[in-house]
Amino acid sequence: MSKTSERIQQALLIAILLLLPFNLVIGRIIPTVVSFPFYVVDALLVLLGILLFFNFTPYEKITSSQKYIAFSLFV
Repeated sequence: MSKTSERIQQALLIAILLLLPFNLVIGRIIPTVVSFPFYVVDALLVLLGILLFFNFTPYEKITSSQKYIAFSLFV
């Protein structure tokens, strides 16, 4: 894997991790003003993060705790 794709993956994961808490706060503060379902965006961000992680990380390097966390996020 090239350095560029690793950097893109890291940047996307950081962006997802940074956006998720803000999105959760916005979804809790103004759910009546905006009728947009923020939980859908949260679920998509988490799913995108998991897919990027498993797509760019070799299976041998993924620990069992990371697999458990990813599985628990799906459930």
